[in-house]
Amino acid sequence: MESNQHQMLKFHQQVPEADLLSRLDSIRPSSCCSDLPPACYCPAYVGPHYGGMAKILFVGLDSGTSAGTTKPMTAKEWQSSIFSDAYRKQEDQKTNAAWNAHYKGCVMTASAILKMACGSECGSACRVKPSSECVLSYFAQTNAVKCAPPKYGMAFVAEHRIVSCLAMNLFGEVEVLQPDVIILQGRNHDSGHIHKDFERELAAQHWGNLAIVEGSLVGTITWNRGLMAGRKSVLGLFKHPAAKGKSNFKNTWLREVLPSILKIHGLLGALQS
Repeated sequence: MESNQHQMLKFHQQVPEADLLSRLDSIRPSSCCSDLPPACYCPAYVGPHYGGMAKILFVGLDSGTSAGTTKPMTAKEWQSSIFSDAYRKQEDQKTNAAWNAHYKGCVMTASAILKMACGSECGSACRVKPSSECVLSYFAQTNAVKCAPPKYGMAFVAEHRIVSCLAMNLFGEVEVLQPDVIILQGRNHDSGHIHKDFERELAAQHWGNLAIVEGSLVGTITWNRGLMAGRKSVLGLFKHPAAKGKSNFKNTWLREVLPSILKIHGLLGALQS
């Protein structure tokens, strides 16, 4: 019998990594972020084995660009920064200060969707397993706001969050990455931060039609235009893993995320059939 991991096979032919990253580099901010320095733009992170299994794209709030950033990164440089220089290393006592709540949440969620062991084995730091066994290799992560003004910390920049960034950048990245699963990581579904913005732009610009499973945080997008026309993606409307208070990820994981992942598995199975 096949392992759980091998049951989650890729749905579509894998695009060569170099071509994928170069195509992402062609998507740069235009009028939506013309008032910001080029270094404020953050490309999508793409794992080196993205496309080897079901393709998952996480969409966070913004990149949290630090005030020390002086030059724009290419998609390849950002991939190396995330995969090789930041998260896949261990420091004293097998911990890693860079292993923040956001990426830990992404790893837990992607591991559960792809049925890999990283979610349970890499709690405080990545165990630095071979890249083919590391879930960081298999997902992509981007942000609804592609250009974040120089700042410290993760304060959300609302004035750069809506129509123009989504329409000019995010949906362009979706066309390149062609994800099977999109996980929106906003504040909550009702606040509008990402979730409502995404749904509104999806419909207003005729990108696709969204059908939410009744009483759930999961649905299916049927794409209508561009390179995604005729395709379908599963959508998850989750809270950001770094959210605090009542949205604490440990509570949200049991109450909302795990039940939703079971529905995602069912929808992915339907797309494969």
